[in-house]
Amino acid sequence: VRGNANSSVVVVEYADYQCPGCASMAPHIDSIYNKYKDEVAFVFRNFPISGHANARAASSAAEAAGKQGYYWEMYEILYSNQSSWKEKTGEARTNTLAELFAGVAKDGDVNQFRTDLSNEDILKKIDFDYKLGLNVDKVTATPSLYVNGVALDVASVETFDDVEDLLRTQIEAELAKANNSASTETPSETKE
Repeated sequence: VRGNANSSVVVVEYADYQCPGCASMAPHIDSIYNKYKDEVAFVFRNFPISGHANARAASSAAEAAGKQGYYWEMYEILYSNQSSWKEKTGEARTNTLAELFAGVAKDGDVNQFRTDLSNEDILKKIDFDYKLGLNVDKVTATPSLYVNGVALDVASVETFDDVEDLLRTQIEAELAKANNSASTETPSETKE
């Protein structure tokens, strides 16, 4: 979670690091995050599609970086450098992911990062995210976006700019609801 973790407005993104559309959407998500980070909680959930051979490895890389406090930096670099790792396999892929990590985590432990790529807890976290998306939120494509549990109809818009506008509109509506709710509440009486 990044942004205001205590917010009543929560944006959830299900995405696949190897998905070209998710990579194209990432700057728009960052723009929304930068505008609303003090008011909204932003959650990323791994949804590696089986047709993307390196999607799980990239999810592991983000989660491994997160264990050292560099999750969001890795999130950004995986998308912005997708072409550098998406076709690689085995040791070449691991080396590229480790180089990306070293580039964003100046104080990070690259050896620990390499070990954590196959950490059982990380693999369970990725599976948990995926199953949550599949079974609870009924994710059918990536990227999928939800605001307070309601799916945005991303497929109905033509461009990622339109998705950003749709997301912004939904966030504004939810913030307005939260503000209206807060302003209509009466303070409770306290006993002394």
